Amino acid sequence: MILEKDLEDMIYMSNPKKLREAGLPSWSNLQQQVRLGNYGIADLINLEIKEYKNEKYLAELTIIELKQGKIGDDALKQALRYAKGFSSFYKEYLEERNIRIIRTEIVLIGSKMDLNSDCLYLPDFTPNVSFYSTEIRLDGVRFMPQRFYSLTDEGQIPDSSKEDVEELTDIAIESFSIESYEKDQKTLKEYLNEG
Repeated sequence: MILEKDLEDMIYMSNPKKLREAGLPSWSNLQQQVRLGNYGIADLINLEIKEYKNEKYLAELTIIELKQGKIGDDALKQALRYAKGFSSFYKEYLEERNIRIIRTEIVLIGSKMDLNSDCLYLPDFTPNVSFYSTEIRLDGVRFMPQRFYSLTDEGQIPDSSKEDVEELTDIAIESFSIESYEKDQKTLKEYLNEG
C-alpha cells in the first residue's frame, strides 16, 4: 500500500499529461497542503480559470482529498469542509481579482471504496463529486474511477409505489410549459452574464 503523503507528492509533482495517463483529470494549477484556518488543511487544491466574460474570470475549484485506506462518508465531509473553508477565506481575495468560482468539484482518492458508506452513490448523480481507487502496478500507480454501485439486494417495489411514480410522471409532463422553460433559460443566461 502506498502512503498518503507519497501519493500526494506524486500527484502534486506530476505534469497534467502524466496525470491523465494514470487515470486522473489533468490538473495544472495544484497547490499542496493548503491551510484553511479551523476548517483544516486540504491535501491538494486546484484552481483553473476557464473563461473571461463580462470582465470576470470564471474559475473551477477542485478539492482533492487523499486517503490511505477506504473512501467513505468522513472523507467526503472533510473535503466539503475544505471547500467551504476556501470559499470563506478567499472570497474577498478572489473578488478583488475579478475571479468568480462557477464550479466546485470534490475528488476523493483512496485504496478502495467503503461499501458501507452512503456516499458511494453520489458520483452517479452529480458530476461535481468523483471517487478514484488506486492500484499499484509495475509501471506505477493507476487511478480507477469508482461509480455505479448498487445494493446487492435491492428488494422489490410494491405496486402502490409504482402507481405513485406513474402519477408523479404524468403530473410532471402535464405541468411542463415550453414558455416557462424558455423564460427560465433566459433568466439563467442573464444571471450568468451579470456575474
